[in-house]
Amino acid sequence: MLKLMMTGLDYKCSNLSVREKFAVTKEITEKILAGFKDKGTGGCVIISTCNRMELYASIPNDCTPPLSKTLCAAIGRDFSEYEPYFTEREGEQVMEHLCRVASGLDSQIMGDDQIITQIREALEFSRSRNCTDSYIETMFNMSIHAAKAIKTKVLANSLGTSSVPGKTVEKIKTMCNLAGQNALVIGNGRIGRMLSELLLRENMNVTVTLRSHKKGVVQIPEQANVINYDERYKAIEKADIAVSATASPHLTLSKNEMSKLKRVPKIIVDLAVPRDVEPSVKSLPGITLLTIDDISGGERHLPPESVSMTESIIAEHIAKYKQWLLFKNKTSTFFPLFIDMSGKKVLVVGGGNIAERRVKVLTSFGADITVISPEATEYIEHASLRLLKRKYKEGDIAAIMPFLVIAATDERQVNRSIMTEAKNLNIHVSVADCREECTFYFPAIAENGNYIAGLVSTDGNHSGVKQTAKKIREALNP
Repeated sequence: MLKLMMTGLDYKCSNLSVREKFAVTKEITEKILAGFKDKGTGGCVIISTCNRMELYASIPNDCTPPLSKTLCAAIGRDFSEYEPYFTEREGEQVMEHLCRVASGLDSQIMGDDQIITQIREALEFSRSRNCTDSYIETMFNMSIHAAKAIKTKVLANSLGTSSVPGKTVEKIKTMCNLAGQNALVIGNGRIGRMLSELLLRENMNVTVTLRSHKKGVVQIPEQANVINYDERYKAIEKADIAVSATASPHLTLSKNEMSKLKRVPKIIVDLAVPRDVEPSVKSLPGITLLTIDDISGGERHLPPESVSMTESIIAEHIAKYKQWLLFKNKTSTFFPLFIDMSGKKVLVVGGGNIAERRVKVLTSFGADITVISPEATEYIEHASLRLLKRKYKEGDIAAIMPFLVIAATDERQVNRSIMTEAKNLNIHVSVADCREECTFYFPAIAENGNYIAGLVSTDGNHSGVKQTAKKIREALNP
C-alpha cells in the first residue's frame, strides 16, 4: 500500500528571489523524477510555475523519506538554508491542496486561468517518462475534475480578470495610455501570445521576438511585427513598453546592454521565473521595472456562499478518491468474471516461462494471440499464434487494439511502459512483476470436463496460489 505525500514552496512563504532558485527546466525535472523513482517512490509529479515549485509522490506506507531535503539535494540547494520555506503534506491534505492549486484558488491571481493546463501538462510529462502510478494518476485526475467544477460553478461569475496577461495589461493601463504606443514582447510561448493579443486590442503597435523566422511554426497574431530574438536590443530602443516572458534560464535583458541604449522603455515587465530581466535594470534612469509579484499582487476574496460551495466540491472529490483507494487496496474488488475468449485478441509481450504459461491458458480458451518478444520459448515458437520477434515499442498496443494485454518481459521499465499505453487506451492489462499496476489478475486455472475454477491471491502469495490450485485440481479430478 502507498500513501500520498508532497513538498514544496510557493509565493506565500517565499519571495521571487527564493522561488527562482527552485525553478526547473524540463531536462532537470526529468532527472529529478527519475531520481525519486530510483529511491522507491511509486509515482511522482513536479509542478513548477511562477507561483510555486512542488513535488507530489506516492510513497510506501512504511517509509517516510525526507522529501524536502531530497528535493533540495536534487536541485543543488542547501536544505538547511531553505528549510523554512518548505511545506510538507501527507494523506488527504495532499489532494485538498492540489484541488485548490489546480482551480487557481491558491494562486497569486485568484482563479488563474493557466494553472489547470500547467498541472495537466506536468502530469502528462511525468507519465511520458514512466514516473506516474495509479495513485498519482487518480489523485491528479480527480483534482483536475474538482478544479473544473470549481471554475465552472463558483469562480466563473465571481472574479474579474484571472490571467497573468490580463492582469499585466490592467496594471500597465494604470500607469500610462496604451493606444498608439510601441510594445516589445520577448517570448512567444502561451503567455507571450496572449499578451500580444491583448496589447493589440489596446491599439498598440506590437513586436514579438522569435528565435526563428519560421512564422508558421508558432502562433503569432497576424497584426504583430516579428523580429529575430537576437535583434531585441535594437527593437527595445523604439519601444515604450517591453514585456519578457520566456522559459529560458538565461537573462534576456541585462543592465550592461540596456545602459548602452540611446533610448529605453518607460516600463519593463518581467513575467518569468527565473527572471528574464536583470534586477539591477531598475536602477537605470527612466525605467520602471515590474516583476510577476508586482503584477499579481492584491487580494481577492470569495463571498461566504462561494467558499462553502468550493469546500463542498473539494470534499466530494476527496471522498471519491478515498473510495477508490478502498477499492484499490482490497483485492475483492476484482470481480471474478468468466468471459468467452474465443476469437478475442490478446497481446502478450515477453517470450519467457511466464509468458508461455499465459499463452498456454489463453490458447486453451480460443484466444487470438499475438506475442512480441525478440526471443521465445520453444512452445511459443511452435504455438498457433502470431509471433513478432522484436522488442516492444510504444504504439504496438494501439496498432493491435487487443481485448487484453499481458506484460511479461524481464525489464521493469518495459513492463511499465506497456501498462501505461494499455491504461491510456482503456485496455485491461496484467503486469507480471507488479500487481499494483494490474487492472486484472491472471488466475491459476483448475478444470475438468464440467467445471472451471480460477484462483488469485489476495496478498500476492504466489506459492499459496500454486498449492491451493493443486488441491482444487485434485478435487476436480479425483
